[in-house]
Amino acid sequence: MRNYPKVTSKIITLLSYCIITFGLYVLIRIFIFDFHSVSSVSMSPTIFPGDHIIVNKLVYGARLYNIFDITDGERTTIYRLKGFQKIKRNDIVVFNMPYPKTREKMEMQLHKFLIKRCIALPKDTLYIRNGVYHINNDSTIRVGYLKIQDKLEKIRNTFNHKLFPKDSLIDWTIKDFGGLYIPQKGDVLKLNRTNAILYKNIIEWEKNRPLIFENNMLWEDKQPLSTHTFEHNYYFMVGDNASESSDSRHWGLVPEEFITGKAWIIWKSKDLHRSQWRYSRFFKLLK
Repeated sequence: MRNYPKVTSKIITLLSYCIITFGLYVLIRIFIFDFHSVSSVSMSPTIFPGDHIIVNKLVYGARLYNIFDITDGERTTIYRLKGFQKIKRNDIVVFNMPYPKTREKMEMQLHKFLIKRCIALPKDTLYIRNGVYHINNDSTIRVGYLKIQDKLEKIRNTFNHKLFPKDSLIDWTIKDFGGLYIPQKGDVLKLNRTNAILYKNIIEWEKNRPLIFENNMLWEDKQPLSTHTFEHNYYFMVGDNASESSDSRHWGLVPEEFITGKAWIIWKSKDLHRSQWRYSRFFKLLK
């Protein structure tokens, strides 16, 4: 009987340590770092299948939102804490998949993430000419993984119905794409036929309601929309392995709110085919 208080005290102490440790782990993953494994070749040769990535949330600022709303399939307001820097061209970023069910509707997939390279920022205009990415027609700005872009020149230039925006009159290909303007919060856009097709999905997402495209116009409550003021910043993401990546060229732009953080370091790596550790890739900085 005399030992019961000591045993109880030890159990309480142990439970306290476990609760504190778990709480710190959760706080670190929410506010500082997150961890993701990679299973696709879309970012090769920068990132291989079997790489495990540390995502830095401090750089852009951690996100805060009601996880229960998203789990229930509802829209929720996403807040972002102040970070150390803005998203830059050529940053490798991790973000929630924007089109988890269909490419016709944007929504945030809570438990599925993509890792891509950001090549175009708000207020940029993106062009792809003969496989090479161009920003604002400025030849001094080079974005994306350059060696892969050179290989795209050898690919036969055919119309691909899976490419964004999947419209027969906007016949973009992986070699010749754009110009596509990347909206910034506060931009006012006049809605002609082309703009209605290009931005319909994100306008519907911002309004949180479906719109009708008819007679070359967007309609809301049987009223034609002539302009739209964007409420969010958007980004254009591509995989370094451009010929083997499903990205913004296929499904469109990514809202800033969907971006989790900056891919920072490969902390471990395993060859999935040979089941062998790739020690040379351990703690490799991503750039």
